[in-house]
Amino acid sequence: MALRLLAGLALIGTGVLVTGCSSSEPVARGLVDVDPNVMSADEFLGVDRWEVVICRIPDDVSDPTYATDAERLVIDVDALVARLDGVSKYFARWSHGRYTIEWVPAADVVIDPDETSYDCADRALDASDPTTNGVLVVADAQHDVAAPGGWGRRGERCDRPCAAHESRRAAYVGASDFVSYWGDDSPLDLIEHEIGHALGWPHSATSAGVGDVHVYDSDLDVMSNSAAPRDVDETRRHAPGALALDAWSAGWLDDDEVVVVSLDGIRPGDWQDAVRLVASDSAPSDTDVRLLVVDVGATWFSVEAVADRGDNDHLEESGVAIHEIVFDSDAPEGRWHVVQPVGTSDSRLLGNGGQWSSAGSGLSIAVGEFTVDDGVLGVDVRLRREVGWSRWAP
Repeated sequence: MALRLLAGLALIGTGVLVTGCSSSEPVARGLVDVDPNVMSADEFLGVDRWEVVICRIPDDVSDPTYATDAERLVIDVDALVARLDGVSKYFARWSHGRYTIEWVPAADVVIDPDETSYDCADRALDASDPTTNGVLVVADAQHDVAAPGGWGRRGERCDRPCAAHESRRAAYVGASDFVSYWGDDSPLDLIEHEIGHALGWPHSATSAGVGDVHVYDSDLDVMSNSAAPRDVDETRRHAPGALALDAWSAGWLDDDEVVVVSLDGIRPGDWQDAVRLVASDSAPSDTDVRLLVVDVGATWFSVEAVADRGDNDHLEESGVAIHEIVFDSDAPEGRWHVVQPVGTSDSRLLGNGGQWSSAGSGLSIAVGEFTVDDGVLGVDVRLRREVGWSRWAP
């Protein structure tokens, strides 16, 4: 299906995501260009089979990541798999049933004292079944408080069926979320974050996080402060929802639900006709728009409505989120990262009647009044190209 063209605006040329299993060529989905060395986005529809492995860390391990004097993991892999059902349900929610994870218990692996978490993953991947698409490794040792909680990678492209031992697709976390302190009610937000990386999703951050991928200071989505709901309510176990941009890159939004425009096509100085956006958690529809993407020449902006409900009910109110998409070939996740340029430390969203302008990009955005119709939250969003802006201006 063709992407929507907003009246009076120029449509950016896009590729169409190929979802058939015969696809073997690199594809592009809108502005999210899939690198030829990376698995194409059609991997992320349907059932994704992941093996779950516990990595046994020696007491005398030299890697400072591990706090070896802390409690060790005592549950077995079957109990671990049982706790991960909530992760499958989280991704099923945000893909509206288009993607879910099947967790399969696998044998433990052991590393030597001079090895690291990447050796844990390599051993698990080497031993994985040919039908496995990814491997989740949980160390039996907790991480030091100064160490990252884990990592995730999307893997290399390979011919279908794309076995994990060939693609090297994996996610890894320390033991902290599964020790006895939590009983059988483990937090799952960190694993949801690392699986997001395995889907090819980049980190997001506020402008303070530009250039530093370890600044997790936005509470709007799973790829920044994944513990934001738990920061508000200690009983919460899941991350915030996925950005509509990330859902689109994974194939979870139909092209009918996305409007892509160029500032070149907007008449300077006038507010354009409104785009009606529905909340990013809304079910797929051939009449509703869930994502607006604006090309301003040097960069792109994604615009979406975020509802303060479900996985996002930690937010004080619903609003419109605006993110700048920064392409960076040196970014550890791959091609781009996402920066939230709107709001203050108290709010990252534009509420009723809010307006935002970026002098450098020449773009202004105005938000109307939020309405709810049969449970669907919607809002009108208008764009303006500022007088004097030119794509080719220095």
